[in-house]
Amino acid sequence: MAFPFLTIFLLFLGFLAYNRMRTMKKEQAIQDEFWHKEEEANATRRKDISSLPYIAIPLHTLPFGVRPEDEELSRCEEGVRALSEQKILNLTGLSNTELKLTYGAANLTVLTQCDQNFTDLARLMQQWGARLYEQALPAQAEKVLSLSIGWGSDIKGSYLLLAQIYKESGQWDKLPQLKETASHLKSLMKEPILDALNQL
Repeated sequence: MAFPFLTIFLLFLGFLAYNRMRTMKKEQAIQDEFWHKEEEANATRRKDISSLPYIAIPLHTLPFGVRPEDEELSRCEEGVRALSEQKILNLTGLSNTELKLTYGAANLTVLTQCDQNFTDLARLMQQWGARLYEQALPAQAEKVLSLSIGWGSDIKGSYLLLAQIYKESGQWDKLPQLKETASHLKSLMKEPILDALNQL
């Protein structure tokens, strides 16, 4: 009676060992491909990045100074003004390896800073829009949030608050466009944002 069980047990162990070996081979292949690309990326020569779609903040269209006594609004406004003097690029969805392959390894530091500036800008615009809404200034909040989303922000709160403003102001026709914009995001946040908008 012990033999069938022993045979089954040995077959099971063999199956586990085979699967483990296959998984290790796949992981090794992925690792090898990554290091091959990384080596190629590090050897890529510098390319001209002057014509990339840098974000220019239209300061004259934004609602500065509507509540000069509000410290939170002032902090956001100062941050946006400071960023307007920096180079800003939305490089969401691109890895460092892809950036080096596309634009050259020597440009990585500059591009990384441009992308960080975009991240900082998106967060500031979210905070600014949220504070304007809290201060009963929905039209100004809409202006800030719609601009940020137009640049490709993937902050979920920005989409939900803008959708809320559209609903409260009867701008139902703008909700499909908001979903359409979210559907083009190259970010891990795309699906959560779309799910949240569909639940509204």
